[in-house]
Amino acid sequence: MTGIELDAVLYAKLGRMFPDEAERAQAREALWLYGTESWERERERVRLAILKLAGASLEQIRCYCALAKVDVRDVLAWAEYPSWMARQARVGLERIAAAERRRYQAWLRQ
Repeated sequence: MTGIELDAVLYAKLGRMFPDEAERAQAREALWLYGTESWERERERVRLAILKLAGASLEQIRCYCALAKVDVRDVLAWAEYPSWMARQARVGLERIAAAERRRYQAWLRQ
């Protein structure tokens, strides 16, 4: 999609998720926290990702905007590839748990 198409989708999503005009304005203001710096690229794509992850929570929109400012890849990956990210997280946790069990077993043998 082009930036113009993404912008139209973003406004449509905002309208559906925040039917109340005042809340929609607050959500838009919160979303626009991302994209204020020159290095914050793909503004529409990232804002849509934030909206997907945050749902209709203004607080969550602000949290995901802050996260995107630190590392936009996290927001994009979790919004666009949630199953893959969940699998990676699960595998990572399984590895950590296995390592912790090994350390505990080693400690018991000491």
